[in-house]
Amino acid sequence: MNPSGSGSATVFVMVVDCVDFDGSFPRTAVKSLFQALERIQDNSKRAKKLPKLVLVATKVDLLPSQVSPARLDRWVKNRARSGGAPKLNGVYMVSSKKDLGVRNLLSFVKDLAGPRGNVWVIGAQNAGKSTLINAFAKKQGAKVTKLTEAPIPGTTLGILRIAGVLPAKTKMFDTPGLLHPYLMSMRLNRDEQKMVEIRKELRPRTYRIKVGQAIQIGGLTRLDLVEASVETIYVIVWASANVSLHMGKIENADEVSRNHVGIRLQVSLSLFSYLRVCKNRFGKKPNGFQTISFSYPNS
Repeated sequence: MNPSGSGSATVFVMVVDCVDFDGSFPRTAVKSLFQALERIQDNSKRAKKLPKLVLVATKVDLLPSQVSPARLDRWVKNRARSGGAPKLNGVYMVSSKKDLGVRNLLSFVKDLAGPRGNVWVIGAQNAGKSTLINAFAKKQGAKVTKLTEAPIPGTTLGILRIAGVLPAKTKMFDTPGLLHPYLMSMRLNRDEQKMVEIRKELRPRTYRIKVGQAIQIGGLTRLDLVEASVETIYVIVWASANVSLHMGKIENADEVSRNHVGIRLQVSLSLFSYLRVCKNRFGKKPNGFQTISFSYPNS
């Protein structure tokens, strides 16, 4: 990574999905980036031209309407620091679909990059990079080929030079989505990926459960309440409306899975993908669906 030349700056626009911040935050890339920045800072001459870092939290229109913008801003900054990004030049909350915050972000990026800078848009697969760049182009009235926007990971296959969005000598690049293989969504087939994608404002689904009960989240995972210091607790599930939920007794949960996963319990991991997840993570095939058991604390 080379620092920028005179009259220009290198700007990294890190795009993160608001509705799946931890799942889409590019931890590995951020770690490598800050390690490189630390090496540059050791050289006083080069440190004057350090790359600029801007965090963009997209899809804010999908969050519940009662979420406070100020509280969201604090939360995003805290999560970014926890994820390995202690110092950022800017943090923006935007909705490319609803045209919220796009103009201010574009103006900020232009000022950071300068007349001959380079702007690299990076982020996890399906975090909203291409949608954001298309929104930039629309703001500028730029005649650029519309980038593919889809819930299918891997749509952007190479680095794309984007012309017409920034001043003539300033370059913008769209990059392939960073792989996060630990995410279950990466193991879904295409139809399943479309079903779990959140396209409308998130709404909570609340359950009041007691010890011995389980909540099945599609055919993806199961929450079992095995111990609690109170008679009942409330569990709130945030997920796409297309993901079916079911509450019942733990003792009946396996039978419900066998009979209804992929039918009444949508979405489910395709069999091949599910076996691959378990083999990669546990080194063996599963006996049943992944289960998360938890105890409710005394305090």
